Amino acid sequence: MMPPIQSTLGIIKLCEMGCLYCLGEVGMKQNLIVSDPAILMGKPVVSGTRVTVELILEKLAAGETIEQILEAHPRLTKEAISAALAFAAEALRADVLYPIATEAGVAAGL
Repeated sequence: MMPPIQSTLGIIKLCEMGCLYCLGEVGMKQNLIVSDPAILMGKPVVSGTRVTVELILEKLAAGETIEQILEAHPRLTKEAISAALAFAAEALRADVLYPIATEAGVAAGL
């Protein structure tokens, strides 16, 4: 099993089945965001739901309020939405390049 990863979220750890879960404050298991290969091909979801971190981000980016998201998905909590945002922020801290199409690149066929 992979050792825990210390992050600004607290601890990110893989369980014995390879599922990702978050331990909020160090030592306090919250399990708000999980990733299980058997659920939605392993996309990070809010625990106990099929609501992905991706969906939460898309809804917020489209201008929906947290209250509207909670109304549409009654099993979510404000804490779960905050955990999804924190999870996404932590994921983007990885040393990965994200190419963004520019007008010059599109014109050149890149």
